[in-house]
Amino acid sequence: MTRKMLKIVDGPDKPALRCALAYPDSEHVHFILEGDATDAAIARIEDMAEGFTFEINGRLTTGIHKGETFLGIYSVETRSGQIALGIGA
Repeated sequence: MTRKMLKIVDGPDKPALRCALAYPDSEHVHFILEGDATDAAIARIEDMAEGFTFEINGRLTTGIHKGETFLGIYSVETRSGQIALGIGA
């Protein structure tokens, strides 16, 4: 099955990600996607080796994909990455 991939062109800093993880019911992060934007509740963050890139997973809370779960890779250094819909959370 092919998963829908969304490219992140801008997004939150590391403190915002951590806050969203700590308070998933009330704090969400905003991602600007290629051709769209969405907010997301973060369920899990896993640091990668160098400390700027994270595997994230959660649920989209706004936009055309609202309610879908996702798994993605996101860099706070470049504020970019990608998410695959229908995986995780």
